[in-house]
Amino acid sequence: MPAALLLFATAVQAAPLELFVATTGRDTWSGRLPAANAARTDGPFATPAHAQQEVRRLLAAGQLPAGVTVNLRAGTYELSKPLTLGPEDSGSADAPVVWRGYRDERPVLTGSRVVSGFRPFRDGILQADLKGTPLAGKAFRQLFFGGERMVMARYPNVDPADPHRGTWAFVADSDPAPATNNSVSDNVARTKDHFTATQDVIKPGWEHLARAEVCIHPAYGWAWSVVPVKAADRATGVVSLGKDVGYGIMVGDRYFVRGLLAELDVPGEWYLDPDSATLYFKPPADLAAGEVRAPVTDRLLVLEKAAHVTLRGFDLEACDGDAVRIQDCESCR
Repeated sequence: MPAALLLFATAVQAAPLELFVATTGRDTWSGRLPAANAARTDGPFATPAHAQQEVRRLLAAGQLPAGVTVNLRAGTYELSKPLTLGPEDSGSADAPVVWRGYRDERPVLTGSRVVSGFRPFRDGILQADLKGTPLAGKAFRQLFFGGERMVMARYPNVDPADPHRGTWAFVADSDPAPATNNSVSDNVARTKDHFTATQDVIKPGWEHLARAEVCIHPAYGWAWSVVPVKAADRATGVVSLGKDVGYGIMVGDRYFVRGLLAELDVPGEWYLDPDSATLYFKPPADLAAGEVRAPVTDRLLVLEKAAHVTLRGFDLEACDGDAVRIQDCESCR
């Protein structure tokens, strides 16, 4: 064979397989682009999960000698669980596996679902029944409206004009503790499981305290802790915590309390009642201005013990934890 033809044949053989996913696709199709005038069995898949199944099948059969590129077309892909890639999804140095947004398109991977069916509750607050939806039974900790993260109902409210003092409450007093409980900030031993709040904090309307959390910078801002509330005594001002914070609590440490329906009082705040599967939300604008979304999954992409996998060109939105986790992988990007 002439050298030029040999080089051409090698180049053709080295091209990776191209698979496609589109919101207008079907998981009964082949994932390949249809040939001209062909019967409509070829075409993009509808979901990344089905594309993953096809990649695994081809890898196991040894049919990807040059690797594969999975192209996601523009659109929003709702994930019910993280796209998890492991050894069976891996490529090699000569045959990598690439997941990417097609050309300059920006597909969105979201771990959320739209909340609808809102009706009036009180004082501009709306409520939505989540029973019978994918969000039923989900103790989600994020809410998004029009692509922006909203604020879990809290005290004090967020003050964008004064984020350093206007957004926080401050510890009024704390108790001494054994020397083994030292705060590394100044070696003054203070308690880690309770503190005294100022008079404005604990309200008569506080209910279901087991759902509430204290978010605090203990030890004069040395650390950050988010811990459950165990009890709140309005007479003494003592807030008892369900677990220790990281370091001793000092007078003046800044914190806020969240997760109480009684504190849902300004636009942009929300509260979830997991027992009745009811979402309460005070929108900052008319609901027609954007979708309300809540997460059904904690992560979007998980790579564990994978090799020679690249993910490129995605917008990752609306999950309840770390969007991406990569662990024990090799040559992954």
